[in-house]
Amino acid sequence: MAYNTPESVADYLSRFQMQVTERTKGTFSPMHVKYSLALKMGSSSFETTFQSNPNVHGEPTVTQVFGALASDAMLARDYGMDEFADELCADMKPSEAIRSYNSCKDTYN
Repeated sequence: MAYNTPESVADYLSRFQMQVTERTKGTFSPMHVKYSLALKMGSSSFETTFQSNPNVHGEPTVTQVFGALASDAMLARDYGMDEFADELCADMKPSEAIRSYNSCKDTYN
């Protein structure tokens, strides 16, 4: 099935059930929360993490989570490690930049 209209994408995403399994301190800022999530549709399921500032964005939604996963995957597709670190990780320690890149690459794969 093609998901080429906003309505078809919204319908697809609405079929997912999402459960927050854990909340821990985020790494982007002191206000960020790292959510561990379990997503399920029918017999298919997967786990992922998502970070946001709940004071600004509220609790995560399925749409926000899938948007972040797609964005992460495209970064890994479009950037090499050095380019990624130079463009997106200027204030990070090298080890943090590597973890961030590898996380995006895992999402892409």
